[in-house]
Amino acid sequence: MRTDQIRQLTGGVYAESLVHWSDGRTGCSLSCAPRAPTSASGRPPSRACRRPSRCSSWNSTRSSDGGSTEAIYHVNDWLTVDFDATLADSELTDDNPAGNKITGALRQTVAAGISLGEGRKISGGLRWRYFGAAPLTENGSVRSRPSSLVNGRLGYTLANGLTLELEVFNLLDSKDSDVQYYYASRLPGEPAGGIEDIHYHPMEKRSARLVATWRLPRQ
Repeated sequence: MRTDQIRQLTGGVYAESLVHWSDGRTGCSLSCAPRAPTSASGRPPSRACRRPSRCSSWNSTRSSDGGSTEAIYHVNDWLTVDFDATLADSELTDDNPAGNKITGALRQTVAAGISLGEGRKISGGLRWRYFGAAPLTENGSVRSRPSSLVNGRLGYTLANGLTLELEVFNLLDSKDSDVQYYYASRLPGEPAGGIEDIHYHPMEKRSARLVATWRLPRQ
């Protein structure tokens, strides 16, 4: 993909397909990403997925094309580590020459975190989220880039019950994209039919928030 084919999407953040399992039961929520030209506002038009689809997963009784794992480990009374990962294989089930990939359906996701000093005078934590590549076309010829995000927080509790907590979003100032689409759009001077390329919405830049919480004493 040429650099001049990567364009920034000026609209808001849009939800993508999600595959998730819990308690050994399978649940699939799959949607089609829009492929029609963008509107004047830069927001891609929505389109419902009208083709049948399936979601393969793993549970305690059978194995197929996906799975998930979730673990929470309390190291001691002030340190907790958690980890969650999913692997999914979803596809359209009808016979269509356009292909059988579900656009935007993530195959791998990982989330992990560490919490320190919960309930103590000083507390903090880090959280990491990873989204793997996903097909942007039904034939799988164009795929999104993986994305990674780290958030952090640090808290301090005063003697009078006041807690100050500093939250930092996108701690490493990642330049990855929140969401990516592939469809035709047209800039001034380009052909009337537009050019098919990748449109993306970047992650928000590093930002911080200070939260103050005051807990009234028990009567």
